[in-house]
Amino acid sequence: MGLLKTIQEMPAGRKFLAIFMFAVLFRLCMALIAVTVASDSVIYLYLAGNFSSMGFGGLVDWLVPPGYPFTVAIALNVVDDPEFAGRLVAMFFSSLTVPLVYYLCRRLYDEKIALTAAFFVAVHYFVVRYSGEVLTEGLYGFLLAAFLIFAIKGVRDRSFLYMALAGLFSSFAYLTRPEGAGLLGLLSVWLFVDNIRALGKDWFVRVKLLCVAWAVFLVAAAPYIYHMYDHFGEARISGKLTTSNIVDATSGIVKNEENISKLARNFMRTHTWPFFVLFAAGLYARFRRERRSEDIFLFVIWGAYTVLYTVIRPDSRYFVEHMAVFLIFSSAGFIYFVDSLAARSGWNKRALIVAVAVLVALTAMQLRKTYPVRAHQIGEITAGKWFKENVGPGQSVSVEPSYHDHNNVFVYFAGAKYVPRTEKTVDELVRSAKEKGVIYVAGYVKDFSATFAGFDAQKKNYLEEVKYFSGESSKADYVIYRIK
Repeated sequence: MGLLKTIQEMPAGRKFLAIFMFAVLFRLCMALIAVTVASDSVIYLYLAGNFSSMGFGGLVDWLVPPGYPFTVAIALNVVDDPEFAGRLVAMFFSSLTVPLVYYLCRRLYDEKIALTAAFFVAVHYFVVRYSGEVLTEGLYGFLLAAFLIFAIKGVRDRSFLYMALAGLFSSFAYLTRPEGAGLLGLLSVWLFVDNIRALGKDWFVRVKLLCVAWAVFLVAAAPYIYHMYDHFGEARISGKLTTSNIVDATSGIVKNEENISKLARNFMRTHTWPFFVLFAAGLYARFRRERRSEDIFLFVIWGAYTVLYTVIRPDSRYFVEHMAVFLIFSSAGFIYFVDSLAARSGWNKRALIVAVAVLVALTAMQLRKTYPVRAHQIGEITAGKWFKENVGPGQSVSVEPSYHDHNNVFVYFAGAKYVPRTEKTVDELVRSAKEKGVIYVAGYVKDFSATFAGFDAQKKNYLEEVKYFSGESSKADYVIYRIK
């Protein structure tokens, strides 16, 4: 009981500092041990490298917004390794999300919920996992938390300064993830329905507040918006996300069995049962007591984007982007649960013990699950690094075609020239390669057999195996061939 008493009597500032330091160290470990590099990651790294040689023009791309590559390019002034710079950015901003969530919850609720929310954000497996990835989730989570702070202060105080900052951070969120464009739209709706009975008295003030927020948003995002219009010849949210494909996806969601199965598999896997139960308890606690418009706004933010990702692509990484909002309600549910126990006669000490036990159990659960972040695309990454060191960069290599010229993981690490492989037979592959001056062919072992009929029998006549690389499983083995 001595340790529990010490924790209970510790000042709130020290408790938060301990949580924050733990979050930083936990994420730093992820950044150091992770070797996962997604196909989107190499696009970001390519654009960050372009910035070093071409300036801001090198960040512009039709597929991904420039926000995350820009921050990685800045980090390259601190570290020389682009891959680690990308992880460092994710880890840095993911860590800073913890104090922002703490500050937001202190203003909205109380110290207990604020500390619990900070702890949950610090330890949640998927939040931490993506702080070790070369992806946008860590940066976007930080920008979302900052936007929520300024948006809520702007609406509550009717402040032009805070609304301008909300517009600025929603623009930064959009320049990091295209769905960030919707944040200011949801804020606009909330500003008008908040205290709707007073709308007749201050409607003009609300209009001016929105004009300020939208003006700042458009000024900050204007170069990217213009680039998208210039590239596609039409107004678009991004290269991937358009109004038409959202409508198409929505109309076909019931028929899309793959989306439904992904949702069933990934939603609870990402949110996890313990946190989801606490989330439900938090909703009950908040809406039963007050039904404050701030709670409704936060819930609508989480709900709207959950529906969006369900419609478009219910992958785990997308659900993570608004996980901070989910965990705020989970923390409210946790405190409601503890307070309910403490309210019973003679349960005060037991409530504290249960609270600490649950926190420790949740932490242990997250720590146990961090190892899988290390095992993904190992064969392809290793093959690329080996090729660059032993064969040399600049070689043209025939690889599987992809939706972007710069998102092949092997090509990036090999420093090779991307030549998409579209042939259907080994004979066509060899003939086409010779016409294009391609000497090397690389890819996953399983893909060769699936793409080329009779590949195993024919490869002896046309291809010489340069090196074979084992992946995290037999399905992830990678191989490099030289054309004879």
